[in-house]
Parts: sequence; structure tokens; C-alpha cells
Amino acid sequence: MIRFLIPALLFASVLIGFYNLPLQDEERFDVPEGFAVEEVYSPEQAGTVVAIAFDSEGRLVLSREDSTIVTLVDENGDGAYEEIEFSEEIYNSQGIFFDGPDLLAVGMGPDSVGIYRVVDVDGDSRGDRIELIERSIGTMGDHGPHQPFFGPDGYLYWTLGNMSGMYSTPAPLSPLRDYKEGVLALVRTDPRGHADEYRMPGGTFVRKNLAEPESDWELVVGGFRNQYDGAFNMMGELFTYDSDMEWDRDLPWFRETRSVHAVPGGDFGWRTGSRKLLDYNIDTLPPMEDLGRGSPTGVTFYQSYSYPSEYWDVYLQSDWSRGRIILGKLTKDGATYAQDGSENFVYGEPLNVTDIETGPDGNVYFALGGRGTEGGIYRVVYNGPNRPAAPEVTSDIDRVLTLAQPRSARSRAEAERIRDEIGTTAWDGSLTDEATNTESDVDRRVRALELLHVFGSGLDEDLLGSLLDDSAWEVRAAATYYLGLHHTDSARRALADRLRDSDPFVQRRAAEALVRTGIHPALDVPFSAVDDVFPLLASDERFVRYAARELLRRLNRNTWREAALELDTYPQAAEALLAYVQTIQSPSVKDVRFLVEREVELLEAHPSDSDLLALIRVMQLTMLEDHGLEFARSSRRGDDRPGPYLRMAEIFLERFPTGDWRLNREIARTLVHLESGDAVAQIASELNNPENDREQQIFYAYALSNLRSGWDDTAREHMISWFEKVRDEQWKGGASFVGYLTYMLEDFAAYQPPDVQEMIDERVPQLTLRIAEGEDGPRFRGPEYEVWFSDEELEEHLIFSPHSFEGDPSAGAEAYQKAFCGTCHTFGPLGQEYGPDLTTVGQRFSRKDLVEAVLRPSETISDLWTVEEITTTDDERISGTIYREDASEVVVQIPGGGQVAIPRSEIASREESSVSAMPAGLLNNLSRDEMRDLFLFLEAGPEAIPDSLLEGSN
Repeated sequence: MIRFLIPALLFASVLIGFYNLPLQDEERFDVPEGFAVEEVYSPEQAGTVVAIAFDSEGRLVLSREDSTIVTLVDENGDGAYEEIEFSEEIYNSQGIFFDGPDLLAVGMGPDSVGIYRVVDVDGDSRGDRIELIERSIGTMGDHGPHQPFFGPDGYLYWTLGNMSGMYSTPAPLSPLRDYKEGVLALVRTDPRGHADEYRMPGGTFVRKNLAEPESDWELVVGGFRNQYDGAFNMMGELFTYDSDMEWDRDLPWFRETRSVHAVPGGDFGWRTGSRKLLDYNIDTLPPMEDLGRGSPTGVTFYQSYSYPSEYWDVYLQSDWSRGRIILGKLTKDGATYAQDGSENFVYGEPLNVTDIETGPDGNVYFALGGRGTEGGIYRVVYNGPNRPAAPEVTSDIDRVLTLAQPRSARSRAEAERIRDEIGTTAWDGSLTDEATNTESDVDRRVRALELLHVFGSGLDEDLLGSLLDDSAWEVRAAATYYLGLHHTDSARRALADRLRDSDPFVQRRAAEALVRTGIHPALDVPFSAVDDVFPLLASDERFVRYAARELLRRLNRNTWREAALELDTYPQAAEALLAYVQTIQSPSVKDVRFLVEREVELLEAHPSDSDLLALIRVMQLTMLEDHGLEFARSSRRGDDRPGPYLRMAEIFLERFPTGDWRLNREIARTLVHLESGDAVAQIASELNNPENDREQQIFYAYALSNLRSGWDDTAREHMISWFEKVRDEQWKGGASFVGYLTYMLEDFAAYQPPDVQEMIDERVPQLTLRIAEGEDGPRFRGPEYEVWFSDEELEEHLIFSPHSFEGDPSAGAEAYQKAFCGTCHTFGPLGQEYGPDLTTVGQRFSRKDLVEAVLRPSETISDLWTVEEITTTDDERISGTIYREDASEVVVQIPGGGQVAIPRSEIASREESSVSAMPAGLLNNLSRDEMRDLFLFLEAGPEAIPDSLLEGSN
């Protein structure tokens, strides 16, 4: 094994204090014309806030980081809030909601981490007892359990990050079930060890009917990295905002933060490390919109009346690290929604937004805080023209149909009060009349169905059946949704008819509803898989095909297997075969043989690139089910034709490279799995093809690094010279970028003879530029400047002195380099990312928080950048961040430069340190003016980088 030490100072790796966002004045907010931001609860009063909610009485409730949950009340009417602590037994809650007067809180409680009901018997905002609803796996943290909320079915939905889950086993007939990692070859976990042990289903949404306490939780949708919150639009569709893995920036598997329509049964592709599925894989689903880098937090839909009508049902998504609240105007797009051209609703410098809700006054409220940063609560008010009038109310049913934020705690409680006032009979009758009134507004009709189901006597099949042929697709879709809650053959027959609906949205809902009726392979269903479901596999709508395939998987495969093997048109053939391979329950020579031989036949028919992209994914998943069954690698006895796998490799080599970069990646991936030595020369020749961008080149190098045989001198030279190019051009990326490249170089070298290994070690001894300021590494204190006052004096000067705000930001670029910030941090094109990216630090921090983070880096340390202290069996102590680890060793990145590889057998103990890897005294190397300009530079952003430095950056 060849080891490559990559010198680097991780001294800034824990600048989590850099994520401070106090709002200093209204000029720091950028909102649309006519809007303004008002302070509701000052930073000093609020502290660092991680979650907010409005209770059933409309009172504002907040959860502080590492603290308890309090209700804000103004009992004497003087405009100043007093706080009432809900319970001292629940703290560090990252998700709160109300069910009547009871608080539903996700946090640390009497039975460890979980979701709790804090029962408030008399409605005084003080808990009288605590009941555990469900315990959570893992700890309360950034990637742990998050927000609860209610859906249009009346169920409680719960958001779980990718490092958490439930202790209870989900219901066996959950919408998301029988999931697998599904990754063929080229598998590497994060070199720095983040989320290495976590697998599918990743981040999820689960749901439970609280009216039936003994019922199981259902696993609804998954494949997220770390969605923090979720929300339903007026049509009852679930949406979320999922995070990226910022350490993977500029790697082939990097995905931006994404706005997602989270349909039941959906797999949105997150896998740890390099395993992530990309949007073109047909067994996953794409986002509505990629939103760049960021840190997704709270989301909500605006469903109130204090803003102009064009803001009705807009989707608001909070981004903590980029200092913005994103506004998405969703439009129906076939079976799903489009959110193209989203815009900032609120932008701040800084704006560390953690949660967002709409208050009873119709204004959007947002909270600031998280990771020890300065908090506060603010609201967005509208003072412009065209303010909408309140909806007309002429009856009790009008009152309930026009309730703002209809699924909020306050509106749910108000709906129950109105029902109790008028009586159940009048309630059911009036809402039924509204739902069936074809002259009424479709939104009111859809809302009436939800109210009947959640708060009325329920929706019988006759009523729902009468609406399945309604002229409004919205009404048909709503009736279809609620019919899925009826587990009867009559409901299934009616839903099967909706599979032929003229609208793809209704078709998708019909397939999802059929799944929800409890269909499983042993159930005799009153419809035909081939006649009723197969046609949807040929739909132009990807979300329809996905839902239909999920339905097909739950039907008895004996009723459709033979028909699936006979399909020869796309996308139907690929979707049906995908359902086939996904329903293999155990290694089966028969199943794999049928699939592989049919796939070869389809491959030999020369499908188009787009059709082959779908087919090759099915082939990959089939190979994963092979489980060592070797029949496909060789010919049958007495047959001189190559085995099916060899034939696949031949055809792939004939087509590679194609004009589709996606297909090229998957062909390379498949050839690696097939151990095709003939592929080495062709893939290696693409490494330095200028038509391939950097990410594609990295992918090809990644593929080649996994091939053990087929190497010749030409291919080796292509590979080694490519690594030299990467080093000489100083390619940059996220914090794990170089770690993955090092993996690739080590893997490649491990498969080469000793003389080639020596040549690699000589020509590519390292992948990053060594620090040239001395053999002992960079200096933290230069000879020219001494510490000229204490940290307290320095802090006061930089925060409060007018002099510290009157300098030259571009001159701060020199100070940035002189203080060696770029050794561990990227700032636009400058530096290397061994610690947090500082590009938008000015959008996340106030000057006060920025200065405190530099002077006292150990006060707040992110779980992404913790330092570990390892004691060896020889009593040697080694401290640093974990660069990577595997079954044999742990590689520690040492503050001050370099790495140390420690065999696991030599580790006596390891524990997290309370001391940051970033040392104190970073400013000691700078003069007073240089310190001033450094902070102005960080606040100004990359635009302040002088051209002279940009010319030398990549």
C-alpha cells in the first residue's frame, strides 16, 4: 500500500462560530418590494433558536438550542413577552408542533431521544405529564430527528435525518419497503469518515395514525441526506428541501441542495460516500430544482391572506448557510410540479435561519440561531398595494373552509370548535354538499373532503366513487387519495379504473392509493397487472412510471413475469424488467438467467442512448442479484458463443464512448464490475480528452482505479500523467476532494507491479502543494509583528472601533494568505477545503460572531469537524481530525500539517476532544490594519479578491 501524506494545516477546521447570524439592522434584509422585516424577539431575548411553532391558541413557542421549550405570552398587554417553560424534561428540541393544547416535541426527554407528547390538561402552556410516542435511534444533532407535522390524511408525519431512525420496525406494507443500496462497483465511503456507517433508507419521512396508538409507523419516503422539515401544499402533496454533502464539491457524485416533491414510496438517491444515485437512474426520482450549495432547514407553504394573492400556496425554503429564504412558485407539471426560477424571498447578511412558520396574523415568522450562533425571531410584513381582502364568510362552513394555514395547530383546533358548535350532522352535510358542488371553487371542494375525513364522520366509498369522474382533475385526485384509505376490493376496482384517467397526476395518485390499500403479492386483486398497470409503464411521465412500478412490485409476479420478459419497447420494457429484478427475494439462478438473457437480447437490438441508459441500470441491479452465480460469465456447455456477461462487455466496448456523458459513466461502471481488462485502454484514452470536463475525467480515473487487470504501459502512462496534471494544476474541491483522489491513486498503485509503484511514488508523491514557508510548516507568528494587545482588547477593537470598518477589503486578501487561512479553507477560488468553506461567511455571521470564532475557536465545534484524541498501545497521544478510516487503520490529519496512519490494532482508546483543531493566536501574524482588512475581506465576499490573485487561482 502506498501512502501519500498531504500536508495541511487544519487550524481553521472548526470555524463553526463562523455560522453566526445576528441581524443588526433592516438594511441587512433584502425582501420584495412592499415587504419589510420586523423584529419580534431580539437576539438578546431569544438566544439561539432552532425551532418555532404556534400553538392552538396562536401563541408563539420557541425551542432553544441545548435548552428547553418556552411559550411567549403578553399577559399584561404591554407589548413585552414573558416566557412560560413548557417542560424542563424536554430540551434541545429540533422539531415542535401542537395537537390541541398538547405539545409534540422531538428532543431529549425522560426516555432519551424521541418524539414526545407533553400533555397540557388545562391549556396553560405548562406540561402536566409526558408520554413517549416513539424513541429515536441516534442522538439529537444536525442529522438527527427533526420536525413533526400533520398531513391531509390526519396522520402525524415525522422528519428523520440520515443519522437517525425509529426503534420500532416500520409497517411491512409501508409505501417505501424492500429498498436496497443498489450500487454496482466503484464504492467508497467518505475519506473523512462522515456518515460511513449509514445506509438506506437515509433521511426519511414516517407517519402514524395517532388515533390508533397501537398502529405501526409507516415508512413513507426516503433516500434523503438530511431533510430538516417537510410541508404539504393545498393539494396534499408533501415537499421538502434536502441538503448536499458539501465535502464532495467538484466530485462526480456531488449533488446540490434540492427542492423535492416527496411522493409516497419515493427513493431520492442519497447513499453514503460515492454511492449516491444520480437523477438519471430510473429507480430514483429527480428534484424539482437544484438550488446550489447551502444548509436546508425549515420549510412551509404560505396559505394565508395577508400577502398579495400571487403568494397563495407558495413554497418557502430556509437556507441557513447561504442566508436566504427561497420562494418557489410551484406549477403543476404533468404528474408532479415544477419550480423553475425560484427567487429569494428574504436575503440577509447574515441570516442564519433555522425555522419558518406563518403566524395567525398571516405574516411569515422566521427564527435565527443554531450551532451556538446569535438568534432572534422576526416576521415579514406586507405594506404595499393590492393587499388582498379577507375572504367572504357567510356561513359556518365558510369559516372553516377559509381558515388560514389549514393544517396548523390553530386552524385544526378552530375546525374542531366549529364542528362542535354546529354539530356533526350539519358539519357532514354541509361539507358533503360543498365537495359535490360542481359550481364551487375546486380548492374549497378539495378542502371539504379533507375536513370530512379528518374531523367529520369520514368519507364513504359511495361519496368518493361519485367524484372519480368529476370534470376537475383536482377533485378526482383528492377522491382517489382518500379512496386509498379503504382496504376493500370495491375500492381497489374503482382505483384501478383511475389508472386510465386522462390526467397523469390522477394516474400517479391512483397507483399510490392502490399501494396504500394494503396490496401484497399473496393478495388476490380485482384488476390485471398486464392490462391495467403495464400501460402506465409506457407513460411519458416519469413519476407515473415510478408509481406504476411500485404498484407492480406488490402484485403477484407470476401474473406478469412472462409478459415483462416479452416487452421490447422503451421505457416500458426497462420499467417492467426493473420491477422483476426488484422483486427477487433471494439468490435465484432461474430469475437471474431469465433476466440476463433477456437483457442481452435487448442490448443486441441496438437501443438508443437514452433507452440504453435505462436498460443498463436494470442490468446493473440484476448483476447485484447474481450473488456469485457464474453461469452468465461463460458459455453454456457445448456452445461456443460467449457467456451473457462477456457479450454485454463486447457490446459496451463497441459503443464506448457515446455522445451521452451519463451513459459513458454507466458503461464504465459496468465494465469495471464485469472485470473487463479490455476496457482499460478505452477508458484511459478518455482521461485527457479535452471534451470531458473535470468531473467526467475524475469518474474515469475512479473507474480505472478499480480495474485489476488489462494494464499496459500506454494506459499506465495515461493514468499517471493525469494525476500529475491534477497536482500541477492544483485541482480543488470540497473537504473530501483530495481524500477521494488519494484513494484512487492508492487503489491504482496497488494493482501495479513493484517497478510501476516506484515510478508512481516518484512522479506523484503528493496531490497537493506543500507549504513553502519552512520545513516545519507555516508559522503562526511572524517576525515582524508581536501580539499588541490582549484578546479582550482585540475583540473590542475589531467589533466596536470605527477604524475596524474603514479599510480596504481587497487588501484583506493578502492578510488571508498571510494568516494561512487558505491552507484549510476555500474562499471563492482561493484556498483548499480541509475545513469549512468561508465563501459566504459574511452572509452567515455578524462581525461579533466572526471575531469570536477566530479568537475562541473551541467554544463551538461542529460535529463535522470534531478533533479526536487517540491513545496508542505505546501510550502515544495523537490529536487531529479523522481524514479517513477503514477496517485496518485510522488516518488522522494533524494540526500543523501532515497525516498519521494508525493501525486499529495499535489504538488503545479514542475520544472526542473539547479543543478545536484551529489554534488560538491566528491573528498574531498580522498588523492592526491587516486584521481590519481581513475581516472586511471575509465580509465582502469573493468579489473583493484582487485580479492579481484571481489570475493564479483555479
